[in-house]
Amino acid sequence: MTALPEPGAVPVFVPDGAAPSRIAGSVRRTTSLHMRWPGEPGTALAIDGFARDLVTAADGSARVRDRDRISLRVDPRTRTIRDFDGPERAPGLRRLVGTRAGGGLRAVLAKVVPEERKAGTALHLLLDDLAGASIVAPFVLTRFHSGDELPESFRARKLPAGVCLGWREGATAHRPDEPADRTRAAGGVPDPADPLGWHELPEYDVPTTQRLRRIDVRLAQEIEVDAWFQDSASEPSGGRVAVHEYRVRATADRDTGALLTLDAVPRALPFPECPLAAGNLGRLLGTPLTELRDLVPRTLRGVDGCTHLNDAVRALSDVPALVAALES
Repeated sequence: MTALPEPGAVPVFVPDGAAPSRIAGSVRRTTSLHMRWPGEPGTALAIDGFARDLVTAADGSARVRDRDRISLRVDPRTRTIRDFDGPERAPGLRRLVGTRAGGGLRAVLAKVVPEERKAGTALHLLLDDLAGASIVAPFVLTRFHSGDELPESFRARKLPAGVCLGWREGATAHRPDEPADRTRAAGGVPDPADPLGWHELPEYDVPTTQRLRRIDVRLAQEIEVDAWFQDSASEPSGGRVAVHEYRVRATADRDTGALLTLDAVPRALPFPECPLAAGNLGRLLGTPLTELRDLVPRTLRGVDGCTHLNDAVRALSDVPALVAALES
């Protein structure tokens, strides 16, 4: 079992900031979920989602291969989807109304939009991410309001021991004298030198939690993957702070899709123990990319994994679809 850090051994996290410039002969998928809180604290939650696949040809020219957006309202206390608007090609998504945006949502998605999951679309990645994003959505409220101003259900709360490595029995998260805020300034994500590098990110004048993903894929002797994930919150004074962030790099066999290398660098995490989960990624080597979405939660469950890192690796199931975009 992985040893816990000594008390006070806090890693120094530095968010990545601007995305790297695109590489000729690559494809980039970007997704964003914007969880905004209009009205009084904790009374309403609206989520806007955007996704895009951009192919950069060998000559540096770029073309949008896929683009989607979703919009929904969620009961902030139960996480039940109240209304949903998505692309016309997927009318089954209307059946999500009344479904809870929790872990069970992914099983529902497999039934209502199986073709999106099978095709590894950007839309499916957006939908799959709703389960985790809705959990972190209330975080921004703690940046704008004191605990006494928030409804009881939205105040800082402890998670059950063992839900992930960061909340393992005896870990920092369970020590009442430990500082609760280890956020870092998020910085700008789109690179001004590469304006096409990200789809347009909307700005809001209400408290907003934001989840961003980027997956870059190119073909060399192997399939090369550079991925990134960040949860951040807007600040009353302006700017954003990152609460979860990882950069993930991987290679896979071009013929079989089997994972050859996998490495994750933590950039922002709430507790000293959280980065230790990256040390368990070696258990996934040899796994076909297409199987990661199902295999990761079984292999790195509970204290063997980090919920957010698991989702970052699960998202690599879509890499074969991005490879196909390069080869088409």
